[in-house]
Amino acid sequence: MALFKILCNLMVGIFCINIGTIDISKSLAFKQQSGSLKKMNDKISSLKKEFKKYNLDAYIVPSFDEFQNEYVPENLQRLKWLTGFTGSNGLALITQLHNYFFTDGRYIVQANKQLSNADFEIYDMQNVEGIYEGIFKEIINKFSIGYDPSMFTKKYLEFFSKYFHQHKDNITLLPISLNLIDKLWDRPVEFPTKAALVLDAKYTSQNEISKVNHVVSNLQTDYLLITSPESICWLLNIRGTDIPYSPLIMCYCLVSKDGEVEIFSSLTALKCSYKKIKLSPINQIKERIIQINQQNKTMECDPSKTSMWFVQNYKEENMNFKQDPCLLPKAQKNQVEIAGFQYAMIQDGVALTTLYNWLEESINVDNKITEIDVDQKLLSLKQKHSLFRTKSFNTISSFAENSAIIHYDPYNGSNSVITPNNFFLLDCGSQYCCGTTDVTRTFYFGKPDKEAKLYYTLVLKGFINLSNLKFPINTTGAQIDAIARQFLWHYGLDYPHGTGHGVGHYLSVHEGPQAISKLNNCALNAGMVVSIEPGYYIPGKYGIRIENLVVVVKSQDNFLKFENLTLAPIAFNLIDESLLSDDEKKWLKEYHEQVFFALSAFLDNNTKLYMEKHLHYYRSLI
Repeated sequence: MALFKILCNLMVGIFCINIGTIDISKSLAFKQQSGSLKKMNDKISSLKKEFKKYNLDAYIVPSFDEFQNEYVPENLQRLKWLTGFTGSNGLALITQLHNYFFTDGRYIVQANKQLSNADFEIYDMQNVEGIYEGIFKEIINKFSIGYDPSMFTKKYLEFFSKYFHQHKDNITLLPISLNLIDKLWDRPVEFPTKAALVLDAKYTSQNEISKVNHVVSNLQTDYLLITSPESICWLLNIRGTDIPYSPLIMCYCLVSKDGEVEIFSSLTALKCSYKKIKLSPINQIKERIIQINQQNKTMECDPSKTSMWFVQNYKEENMNFKQDPCLLPKAQKNQVEIAGFQYAMIQDGVALTTLYNWLEESINVDNKITEIDVDQKLLSLKQKHSLFRTKSFNTISSFAENSAIIHYDPYNGSNSVITPNNFFLLDCGSQYCCGTTDVTRTFYFGKPDKEAKLYYTLVLKGFINLSNLKFPINTTGAQIDAIARQFLWHYGLDYPHGTGHGVGHYLSVHEGPQAISKLNNCALNAGMVVSIEPGYYIPGKYGIRIENLVVVVKSQDNFLKFENLTLAPIAFNLIDESLLSDDEKKWLKEYHEQVFFALSAFLDNNTKLYMEKHLHYYRSLI
């Protein structure tokens, strides 16, 4: 009841926000001069010509930027500029004789398509140990690999170098202070946010004064250096528009043990309740670090977030490596934040259910609806709500073989016409000022065959069983990842991505440190929001994925469990009922009763009938 009151108060108060819907895709579009663009191979050749000037044998270019962002401003997408790869996780290793490209399982198909005209050897970075051993095994002379120390962290370089150092002591990583891509790529590097949006504490339950005071009270050094925009925006309850779809401000932050906060960014104004804040231009951060170092002050930073430049330019004995103190508090949402998620899900659910109904009615009679049409229709539905700000990532609207490309982008793809004779996968998300959403549904608007129903049902079973899991305190994502895969494994099948990721509160749609994956060892704590999204993909044919967001809550017996947040119907014409257990049928019935109860009052009559049809089907299973 207390949580319901919070939700009601949030619904009333949140309408008072007046910051306007931001069209990120237009306001942040980075336009290059067409005459300055080169073909990919010319760019790589130009990069290799720089090697001799710096005594290099190779150079590494990542997809992330100086702030370790997964989703990067257009003017910092160096890997995209060099290779044409548009995914959020990639690394190019360019040598004089070879071009190597590494990405994870989500992007292998995409990388092979986007780099098909270039001379790249493409590898899955999840098998990195064997790959590097093969690449470097024939090196017998001194071999130097250049990197930008302002981009790579201490932890990342240790991970990268441990594989080849155990085989070849003559391979060295050489920091090059001038980024070689920046030397070749002439473009402005500016960020649009000049004045930050400051979120009222009624949307976060904790104002910036209490957050900063808590961090300062636990600080054991003279300064804390925070280089993660997510953490800084969370700490000060501020949001910006420097990155498409993520309401972040590109910035660095120094917090002193006296409570002074220095922000290095493009901000020219910050109306904040915490008064001991100084704003400085972003390019002054290095000068300030050198100044503090000369004063012989101690500094704390996170080795997995802080670039090597800061480590290399500070006295080793004065630097203390600890986890970012904002990381766990940011991940563990409080009751007000969870209520915000719940309200955002209602708005998202209304738009999604309306869209699904429109699709089902339209696809069989209109053979001209494209993948982009679906995205634009959905955006128009979401923009009707005053709290909607932007999409939380580029919508993955993907039909047939495109749905096998896990992070497919219709705007950089084929923009296929959707027909009834194959799978259509829609993965989409929103940024509301009260929460962030991410949901995936897979459809088949015609009559699916036996194989399609088998694979879909196996994915659905994994999705249900993990959603319904109860688990002990201190359980990690790695320990429960297999719950969602087990039914696919029984048929010798699997999917090449994690089962779930953390989600921010009106922040990044992908948020750490929590995740559900084979490699994540962070304990899942109460208040953490994660996705559950198993899938199955056949390259060149189709892909299947089902995704909800859930929040970790305590159960009555001191265990933990997942509480559902996402409100959207699940397609039922793809289900092989004979494969479902009684418990799985019960879960589907209860879930759709929850969806109907939450959304029905906000649906038009036609869409309400669509929802009732789903509810009737799932009730008939029991």
